[in-house]
Amino acid sequence: MNQKLTIAAILAVGLFPTAKAQAAQEGAPQSRQRTLEQAAAALADDVAEALAELDAVRAQAETELVPLRTRLSEVRKELIAAEDASRDAQSKNGQDASALVNLTKSIDSQEKSTSQLSALLNNYVDNFSARTHIAEAATYSDLVQAARGALTDADLEQSDVFARQLAVINASFDRIEALPGGLSVDGKAIDSEGIEREGRFVIVGPAAVFRSDDGKIVGSVQRELGRTLPVVKAFSVEDNTYAAGELVSASTGQFPFDITGGKALKIAATKESLLEHIQKGGAIMYPILGMAGLALLVALYKFVSFLFVRGASRKKIRRLTEAVAEGDTDSSKRRAAEIRGPVGKMLQAGVANMERSRDLMEDSMYEKVLQSKTRLNSWLPFVAICAASAPLLGLLGTVTGIINTFKQITIFGSGDVK
Repeated sequence: MNQKLTIAAILAVGLFPTAKAQAAQEGAPQSRQRTLEQAAAALADDVAEALAELDAVRAQAETELVPLRTRLSEVRKELIAAEDASRDAQSKNGQDASALVNLTKSIDSQEKSTSQLSALLNNYVDNFSARTHIAEAATYSDLVQAARGALTDADLEQSDVFARQLAVINASFDRIEALPGGLSVDGKAIDSEGIEREGRFVIVGPAAVFRSDDGKIVGSVQRELGRTLPVVKAFSVEDNTYAAGELVSASTGQFPFDITGGKALKIAATKESLLEHIQKGGAIMYPILGMAGLALLVALYKFVSFLFVRGASRKKIRRLTEAVAEGDTDSSKRRAAEIRGPVGKMLQAGVANMERSRDLMEDSMYEKVLQSKTRLNSWLPFVAICAASAPLLGLLGTVTGIINTFKQITIFGSGDVK
């Protein structure tokens, strides 16, 4: 291609001055032949010179082309190697990206599993703290507080958090192993007078007994609302008190166990005598009891008085009606006088006025009835007044008790039911 361009250029350069010379000498036919010969000779010289230059260029090109071809071959090999390396790098990059994605997913899964495990362990710690006996609260309080505080401590590693939680689990396993045979711990308890006593607990299953260091306080241990320390309830049976004291001091013996879980003692503590119940009623109980006593006395008096009220027998009533039917006034008065009580007085008034009009006779009998009724109903209105007033007084006592309760709540709060 380069060779053809070179020859064409040479011919163009040689022909261009020749054509120009011909145009200049167009008017001289004599020298046309000579001019053509000169042009042909000049053209031949130019062609020869151009061929020589072409050969030189070819030689130089051949000399320079060999290393270029060698270099081109080397560059092509380097390009192929670079392409292979690029493909390997892209493949490795894809594998690394996939491995990174899988690693990220694995880390997320491990973090999620770690969070779930930590939550389960924390839940176990809470359940352990809630289900341990109140007598053991002081024994495990440090471990429980350390495990709970680890969750909010940002400076701790997760392994340290697990270590504190596992410490609680190990302590719970030790407790399970020791509990069936009886667990003995030192601690404090509150006696019936509200005084803190130092002593020793013996725990068997859900039950526990306590004995003070001086041996004066012995009883079962219970939890009461509003108190952080266990409360000691004395046994009602002296043998149980002795057995519990010996068990705590000697670490062997019989354990007085309440199958109700302490509820029997609580029920027994709620029982009270009539006098205690009246005293808890307050000042309102005195008028209620006074009215109840007077009403009872009146009721007894009226009951006894009603027992002595005589009634009319059917036989005497029949004899009186026969005498009245016969019109025998004397016999009727005598028969009516035999009848005692309010009925006899009413019949006597009727017989005394039997010869008068019927209305007058009925009025006289009704008058006796009213007199007897008034006498028989005496003091009964007082009983009715007491019966109507007692519920109102009870309601008054309830209201005053509620008012006092709210006054206590404003002072002590609503946490303590007592």
